[in-house]
Amino acid sequence: MGSVLVSGLDTVIVGHFDFAAAGAFAIAATAVNFLLLFLNSLFSPLMPAAAALQGADAPRRLRELTMRAPRYNTLAIVILGSGLCLLAYPLLLVWVGPEYARTGAPLLQLLVVGHAIRQLGGTYSLVVIARGQQGPATVATMAEALVNVCVSVTLASHIGAPGVAIGTIAGAAVSLLLHLIISMHFTRLAIPLTRRRLGLGGVALPALTVAPMLLVLPSYRGDAFVPADPVILVIAVVGTVATVLLLGLNGQERRRLVSLLGAFIRKRKPIHAA
Repeated sequence: MGSVLVSGLDTVIVGHFDFAAAGAFAIAATAVNFLLLFLNSLFSPLMPAAAALQGADAPRRLRELTMRAPRYNTLAIVILGSGLCLLAYPLLLVWVGPEYARTGAPLLQLLVVGHAIRQLGGTYSLVVIARGQQGPATVATMAEALVNVCVSVTLASHIGAPGVAIGTIAGAAVSLLLHLIISMHFTRLAIPLTRRRLGLGGVALPALTVAPMLLVLPSYRGDAFVPADPVILVIAVVGTVATVLLLGLNGQERRRLVSLLGAFIRKRKPIHAA
């Protein structure tokens, strides 16, 4: 029921209050769904992994798992989400043409922000379900659904389709906040993870890795195929990659990444006959 109210009614609400924008909103929602499907498939193995942890060292291993997974999740969300926001107009322009791209790009950006906030608690929710602690977490889900629908209907009646996208942001923010306040309180014995460790190490610090992308904002053009000055874009991308390596990954993970890249390059290197 919560999932239906969170995303299933959005297009219906837009169609009722702002019918002219319903097509653009549906296209933007479809683009966001591709991002969500990729993220869900990327982290879905977390649930059986968390459910299988047994034995005396299970709390320690579960704590390590619930620290790594949110960090990786946040990195994936902010990198892919910021890229999708930055390239919203050119991607829609190529996909559906200029008419829908002009209307759909701002909606796509708002929906990406909303679903990105919602997905920040995604890996924690998977662990909660895997450990059979989903009861307290339903409070956050139902609150998100109610806030989403109420804010969407209220704002859509005044500003149209953007109001529904803002409703998604409001509902997601409430859900994440209630997970931190309520869900983590009632699951603290089964899932040994503090709010500070999850909030700082799992969300805040990894989210800072895309700070270099803020350099693009002064020259950003939302209706251009190249959305910002190319030189600034290159600097922002290189800075983001460097920040991800320095802040998003620890030393062991960086060494493993270098090792994997080296193995991939050696595998792709052609072998010349003697």
